[in-house]
Amino acid sequence: MTELYLIRHGQTLDNVYHRYGGWRDGGLTEEGAQELYRLMEEGVYEGIEPDHFLSSDLKRATETADILFPEAAFLQTPAFREMGFGEFEGFTYEELKDDERYRLWLGDEEGNYLTPGGESNQGFRHRVLHGFQRLYELEGSVALVCHGGVVYEIMRYLFPEENKSMFEWQPQNGRGYRVRLSTLTYEAI
Repeated sequence: MTELYLIRHGQTLDNVYHRYGGWRDGGLTEEGAQELYRLMEEGVYEGIEPDHFLSSDLKRATETADILFPEAAFLQTPAFREMGFGEFEGFTYEELKDDERYRLWLGDEEGNYLTPGGESNQGFRHRVLHGFQRLYELEGSVALVCHGGVVYEIMRYLFPEENKSMFEWQPQNGRGYRVRLSTLTYEAI
């Protein structure tokens, strides 16, 4: 792999209402789909012609991939799903903030606390980075349509010296990064 395009899926209802989406398999909102078409019309994705196309297997990622690259055959893989938030999925911070289990998970600096019925931060990171390492077997450029947490883990891995938070690395819906692996540089798309 020489170049990587990391693209976050379009807007969902979970994004609109600031809910933990995790493995919930909801699709894009109408506004989210229209925003992707608008970005295409504005030329944001012009010239992006990767050799390989991958996506999370969740509907919001596959719908985004189908809109942005309608002619491409995407390999869908659960390796690039968002973190599994288990019982926290579908809820907001405000709805969960008094739940002791939620506070334990938020305060777990080591990342080993499992969300009830879900993943730990360490387990999520391991899954994503294991999948990412396999991409190096591919020749040429790769487009990966995935989730904000996945983008964060990959960018954090590639650029640890930047020490950015998840919210600083996480692109807006339908946006992402172009990473040149030969020079280890990136630009926002």
